[in-house]
Amino acid sequence: MGDTPIHDSRDMHIINPTDSTKKVTTTTDGAKELLDVNSRNAPRPGTFVNKLAVDSGASPDLTVDGSVTPVEFNVVASTGKIFYVRELAIILQDNSMNYTKFGGRTALTNGLSVEVKEGGEAVRDIPIGSIKTNAGFALAGAGVQLTSANTDLLVVLFNIWSKTGTSFKLVDSDSDFFRVTVNDDLTSLDNFTVVVEGYEVDE
Repeated sequence: MGDTPIHDSRDMHIINPTDSTKKVTTTTDGAKELLDVNSRNAPRPGTFVNKLAVDSGASPDLTVDGSVTPVEFNVVASTGKIFYVRELAIILQDNSMNYTKFGGRTALTNGLSVEVKEGGEAVRDIPIGSIKTNAGFALAGAGVQLTSANTDLLVVLFNIWSKTGTSFKLVDSDSDFFRVTVNDDLTSLDNFTVVVEGYEVDE
C-alpha cells in the first residue's frame, strides 16, 4: 500500500499515514491541503466518552424549576484532557406528548437554551437556539423520534460534526464548557437528561 491515503468514515477527509499530526483534506475547489489535527476541525484519535450534563450539585436531572432563577447544566473536559464534542443526545419522558408541546406540558415561555464556549468565547456556529416545543428540536436540525407507550419517549440526536463540519473543542478550563440552561418550570416532566458524546485526548 505504501503511502496510499486511507479514507476515513467522513468522506470529505483522507488520513495521511506518513505524518500522524497531519491529514489531507479536499477543499471546495478540489485541491488538497494538509490540516493540523490539533485544529478543532480535525477528527482525532482518542477515547470515546459520553458525559451527562449536570448542575452545580452534580445532578443530571433537568426536571427543575428555572422560571425564576435559570438552572445551568454543564459538560466540561476531564482533568488534563481535551474533549472534542461530536454529538448531543436528549432523552425526555413524559405523558401525552406531541410536537406542539415541550414534553407533555405546554410550550415553554422562555425556552431551553444551549451554549458552547471555547476559551471563554461563545461558539458562533452552533445552530441550536432557544427550544420551546418538541418540534423545535427538529426545526434546529436534530433527528427526533417520538414513541408513544405507557410513558411517551422523545429521543433527540444532534450530530454536531455533520451539521457544522467541526467538533467543539473543550479544554480543561473553567472558560470551556457545553451548557444547557433551563429557563422554565420543568418539574412536571417525568424524566429529562442531556448527554454529550465525543472523544477525549491528553492535553
